[in-house]
Amino acid sequence: MAVDAEVLIKIGIELTKAALQELNRLWMAIDSGHFKDLISGQVISEVSYTADEYLTLLNTYSPYIKLDPENKESLFLGLRHRIEDDFGGSLQL
Repeated sequence: MAVDAEVLIKIGIELTKAALQELNRLWMAIDSGHFKDLISGQVISEVSYTADEYLTLLNTYSPYIKLDPENKESLFLGLRHRIEDDFGGSLQL
């Protein structure tokens, strides 16, 4: 199955919209007044994922779960090829 750039762009737009909606819900919860004295922090770590591991991880996130099967298959095929061809088969995140 060939990966169509237009389909990938549409998927990227859908995922961006979904991420912004999730961020908006988070800010609504923070601004609700139910949370006080919030503290944030950051933990820096590096994880290496094979193509299979990374696609399995993505498949647990709501925006990817919500994709119609044909778009998800096309996206994941394109990602698999990029990971294997451009990153030596694994991603260091």
